[in-house]
Amino acid sequence: MLDIDSAFDEKALGFKSFTAFVKAVDGIELVQDDKTWSAFFQDSEASPGPLPKKPKKATPSPQEIDLAETYRIILRIKHWRSIPASVLARCYSKMRGVGALPKSELLETVVRLCDGEVTTTDARKAAGLLLKAGIMEVRGANEEGEVMWQVPPLSEPEVLYAVDRAMMVRLLAGREDTRSPMEKRHLAPLCLGKHSGLEIDTLLKEASSLGRDGGGQD
Repeated sequence: MLDIDSAFDEKALGFKSFTAFVKAVDGIELVQDDKTWSAFFQDSEASPGPLPKKPKKATPSPQEIDLAETYRIILRIKHWRSIPASVLARCYSKMRGVGALPKSELLETVVRLCDGEVTTTDARKAAGLLLKAGIMEVRGANEEGEVMWQVPPLSEPEVLYAVDRAMMVRLLAGREDTRSPMEKRHLAPLCLGKHSGLEIDTLLKEASSLGRDGGGQD
């Protein structure tokens, strides 16, 4: 998990241990032999035969699950790495002011212009979110053949709205995979922008349309 996401922390997702986190993943079976835990896919032919299997637990009902945490897990599975809205907005403002640059140079420039208040990791996450939101655009290539990236002039609310919509595309796709219910009251804390209930409805409608059209995919 740390190779996939260096910021991964099961405690931030509400789990007391990594074992508890793995137990919550559908399709994964955990068995214990003395003090050693083994994990395998429930339908895997490589399942450890001699180890005693734990009884398969029934899928928790929606009432037994904290949906806000469930949604965060879904987004992590979908490789959605969010950052604070203030950090994203700061990175975007610097990117907008420097024009088209190769990605590595663009990130280095953002970190330098932020006077140490933004890390390279923050800048990389911001670029990833802007790319997934369709805001980061290709502007040809330089003489060395490097792809040049640039962001268009948008207001901060427009940027946050686009990023939140891209987030919901992935959340809706993951929700279908896990058959998790969708409750609007748990969506606002996941958003970077401040949206009214009506705006949340619009975001969901637009995200659903983009998902059907294949938009916003990694």
